[in-house]
Amino acid sequence: MSYDVIFARLADGQSWEDFLAAEPADDDEAPLDPATWRQIVNRVREILPGATESGDELLHEETAIQLYCQADAAQLHAQYWYTGEAARRVVSLLYRVAAVVAEETGLTAFDPQVEALVADQRIDDAVAIFDSVAASFAHR
Repeated sequence: MSYDVIFARLADGQSWEDFLAAEPADDDEAPLDPATWRQIVNRVREILPGATESGDELLHEETAIQLYCQADAAQLHAQYWYTGEAARRVVSLLYRVAAVVAEETGLTAFDPQVEALVADQRIDDAVAIFDSVAASFAHR
């Protein structure tokens, strides 16, 4: 189970609610332009030093943050291993990486856990979710 940020290319005037309610496209995902991917990798490594690249994926082992990008969609994940200030740090890193991906690709980043655009910076709400999930794991 992971904390996820999703990205999509929205049509002009399309809301996230409309996007999520739409029938999924059956199109195969096209790869991201290599120059754009290279720019993302370089910028993300400034945020997550030591992140390793494998094709269209980037992994930062220290935080377990993982990025997967294609031309019209991307996903960003972090494991629910963190609470409190550590969770705040991871969420802040996720949101910074999400901003890079959005800037470089033109995709819109959405945080489904807090049901808001990443640009809204709902860090406190995201940290509360990390804490809540950790508490639920502790009770198992």
